[in-house]
Amino acid sequence: MNLILAQTGFLPSKWELLLYGIGGVLLLVVAGIVINFGTIYIRALFSGAKVTITELIALRLRRVPAGLVVDNRIAAVRSGLPLSIDDLSTHFMAGGNVPMVGCARPHCRQKGRHQSRL
Repeated sequence: MNLILAQTGFLPSKWELLLYGIGGVLLLVVAGIVINFGTIYIRALFSGAKVTITELIALRLRRVPAGLVVDNRIAAVRSGLPLSIDDLSTHFMAGGNVPMVGCARPHCRQKGRHQSRL
């Protein structure tokens, strides 16, 4: 059996091993991104509050909790408030209370107040 394998030239070259290694590392990076951001991305996608993967990665690099920001963007979009991910992350980094921003418009509607802009 070993003679048959030796004659077929089945052993990969150094370049093929290098390409397999690079492909494996890229596969691990993509799997890490899907594991970290997959549920947040799907939750935002199905709720109608569009979020891109690059925005989620930028939130992670800025050390902003992505789940908090995306959940509050979902609440803001459902209440009709046009807030972006950048607006909410900037508010968080400035020390603001992000969950209160998403709750502001429904609260004003309940109280009968007119809210033109936050």
